[in-house]
Amino acid sequence: METENTPVNDTELETVQGHTEQEEKAFINSLDDDFDPTMATTDTKQADIELEAAAGMIFVGLMTIEQMMKGMVHTRFNFDPEQSEKVAYKVAPLIVKYGGNPPPWVLRYIHEI
Repeated sequence: METENTPVNDTELETVQGHTEQEEKAFINSLDDDFDPTMATTDTKQADIELEAAAGMIFVGLMTIEQMMKGMVHTRFNFDPEQSEKVAYKVAPLIVKYGGNPPPWVLRYIHEI
């Protein structure tokens, strides 16, 4: 099936699109006013700080568990420090997202855990 290409003039194009080129430029310029690059950088820095703080909390928690296990199981019990750090950074986004509370889907099974 072949389609017929008919020339379109500017007035027909404006009625099809529903706006003029000037309105389009004004809209694009208004979008630039909304974006503040310093705010984007600040938000990124804040997120990084939150992740670092959460990872630190988790690492301290792992050290506490390690000390408890040394007292209860054996004095030579220890976690690999590199592995503990990896776990802390992997779990940190969950702490930031859920604030230390279990995710909603876990709440149904919390009494079994």
